Amino acid sequence: MIVDLEINYIDERWRRFDFKKYVKILLRTDFVLSKVRNREISLSLLACSDKEIKILNHTYLGKNKITNVLAWPAEQLNGCYNPEKQEKKIKNKTFLGDIAISFDYCLKEAKMYKRSFDKHCCHLLVHAVLHLMGYDHISGNDASKMQKIENRILRKMQMQIFQKNI
Repeated sequence: MIVDLEINYIDERWRRFDFKKYVKILLRTDFVLSKVRNREISLSLLACSDKEIKILNHTYLGKNKITNVLAWPAEQLNGCYNPEKQEKKIKNKTFLGDIAISFDYCLKEAKMYKRSFDKHCCHLLVHAVLHLMGYDHISGNDASKMQKIENRILRKMQMQIFQKNI
C-alpha cells in the first residue's frame, strides 16, 4: 500500500514529530485496510499551533476555542467510511480528508495525562483518522464504539512501532 501524506508545517516545532512514520503504520493497520480497498491512500495534515487551530475551529465549526485536533472527512455515509463511493471519484487513490493538529494543545494534554508527546499525538492521529472514516463520538454509544476501535488500533500500532524496518 502507498501512503501519500501532505504535511503543511505552520508550527515548526512539529518537525521533530515523525508524522510519516506514524501515519504509515496507522493506515496499514488491519482495521483501516479492511475499510479502504485502494492500494493508495492520501490525506493532508496541517501541523499548527493553538492560534491557527482556534481560527479553524471557529471558522468551520463555529466554536471559538482551542482544541487538540480537527478532521474534515472527504466522504461519510451513516457513520462508516464508504470506500465504493470514494473509489469512483478518484481512480486507484482514496483521499481520506484533512487533519489539523495543535502542537501547544497536544503538549499540554500529554503532560496532563502523563503520556509521552509521541504516544499522545499517535492517539490523536488515530482519533482524527477515525473521524475521516466517518466515526464520531456525539452519543455515548458512538463514543464507546470509537474508543474501542482507537484502543485496538493503538495496540496494533504499538506492536509495529517496536519492530525493525518500519
